[in-house]
Amino acid sequence: MPSHATCSCRARKKEYIAQTNESAIVSAKRIAAKYNCHGAHSDAISEFACTLFDKFKNLHGLSSDKKIILQLASILHSCGQYINVRMPNQCSFDLIKDLDIFGLTHEQILLTAFVAGSDEFTMPNVADAGAIPMTEERRLEILKLVAIFRLANALDKSKRRKLRISKIRITNEKLEIKAVASGSALLEKWAFEECAGLFKEVFGLSPELQIKSELLK
Repeated sequence: MPSHATCSCRARKKEYIAQTNESAIVSAKRIAAKYNCHGAHSDAISEFACTLFDKFKNLHGLSSDKKIILQLASILHSCGQYINVRMPNQCSFDLIKDLDIFGLTHEQILLTAFVAGSDEFTMPNVADAGAIPMTEERRLEILKLVAIFRLANALDKSKRRKLRISKIRITNEKLEIKAVASGSALLEKWAFEECAGLFKEVFGLSPELQIKSELLK
């Protein structure tokens, strides 16, 4: 059995990581505010991304510390629109990869940049990895994070938080997401379908979004 000292050390480490992540999120929100990012939209994406991450963590194989990457990407992904509306994703990547956020390593910052700089159709070139060795394992890790982030972003594509997830389940090689909509969610449905291909390619699961109107409840 682990000694009391070992358990205490683990508890302190866990507390330190939690405090560091909280500080990183606060810093990211301050940066996002400078670039007029949508706070409510970012919160929605972060919530969806974390829910997806937790729901099938036994399948995606990502370590728990990767959740903060999804949270930071959710907060910062719109920064590039402030710089250039024609190339927002590339601008978001270029801006984020050079950020200095206390408590985060260069590797974490760069992973955040890759995820935040992705949309339904494109993602930054992995050749822009800089100081991170781009192994096959690292490429797969990036693709997994991007696939999760894309679905989460699609669920609030209108930036009006119309959807509320009511159930997620994995069955028959499918990721079924049931959601309740407060209004027309055609844009979310379209974006979700555009993102489904990469998710299936990476995880071997076909994402399906079933939307029910609140008016029909």
